[in-house]
Amino acid sequence: MKMKILDFEGKEGGRLSDGGCAGTVVVGVKLDSQSRELLTWALVKVAQAGDRVVALHVLHNTELLDQNGNSSLLSLVKAFESVLAVYEGFCNLKQIDLKLKICRGTSVRRVLVREAKSFTATKVVVGIARNTHTIRSSASIAKYCAKKLPLSCWVLAANNGKVVFQREAVGTVASPGRFYPASQGKQWAQLHHQEGAK
Repeated sequence: MKMKILDFEGKEGGRLSDGGCAGTVVVGVKLDSQSRELLTWALVKVAQAGDRVVALHVLHNTELLDQNGNSSLLSLVKAFESVLAVYEGFCNLKQIDLKLKICRGTSVRRVLVREAKSFTATKVVVGIARNTHTIRSSASIAKYCAKKLPLSCWVLAANNGKVVFQREAVGTVASPGRFYPASQGKQWAQLHHQEGAK
């Protein structure tokens, strides 16, 4: 397993090399138990042998300094290293290249879309928002990604091991099993496909 922090400023120069991987799965993570569960689920259920999995954390400008005015980046990196080290044996066994990327940005969903595009991600996996507003649903980040990412990219939102939103990739041969609820998945793929044709 290779742990790397890349592209802190979001510049093109920090892009990971392809390295001959089969596909790229971008997983939006925070430093909490829900994100660890999401990453575990993505590694077991979504990633396939030969895939590169990028655990992507978006660092808000307010997170750069701790209460004493010192940089919190080093402590954040160490915390993520200890979390991701747990997966080393599994990733080696399954032949998954797990990487960490920390990007700075004010909008998590915009950074997710930008990074997924830069990696030419085949799948994007996010959790759901715990604090939902009446205007936005708990899967609003996933829906935003589904709207902005190419149709060749799967977009999944999961909570407690269950998919709550999914847009299946169109025009791809290899794809994970059908997780979406019948009420959402096919309609979203068809709607997005029609919008993309315009």
